[in-house]
Amino acid sequence: MKSLLLLPLTVVLIACKTSATANNQQPSEQESFLVEAIQNTPYSAVVKHIRVDVLPSDQPDFTEQHIYYAQVLETFRGEELSTINYSMFVEEGEDTIIDQNPVIVTLCKDDEGFYWPGTGAQFEGTTALISLAKKHSVRKTESNQTHFSHCN
Repeated sequence: MKSLLLLPLTVVLIACKTSATANNQQPSEQESFLVEAIQNTPYSAVVKHIRVDVLPSDQPDFTEQHIYYAQVLETFRGEELSTINYSMFVEEGEDTIIDQNPVIVTLCKDDEGFYWPGTGAQFEGTTALISLAKKHSVRKTESNQTHFSHCN
């Protein structure tokens, strides 16, 4: 009887181990997007958002400009700064809720400062994603890159 009970448990444990091994070999979609975002934007870092200001927009297709302010916890690409702010142009009434947990952001930059490149530019600040970002930081990519496809 005891061996009959152990058989399903053994099968479950083997399946879990196989699943974990497969996950380690294949990066998740989020991991792939993070690597692509780091490689295609001039700035990436782990930040903790402090506040957001909502202003009227001077852009014809958008009604508001959100200015996000954040403390930089670790820089992966770009100039090392202690704080940053970046702008995002949105439709009127879009949420300005800021996550109090650390997040990874990938940003573009122009003469006016940092700006949000769009969907797929913010990632959870998990240990696994931070480790992946470190692995693919500017120190591991072409440092004299001038074209950033996420910033067009």
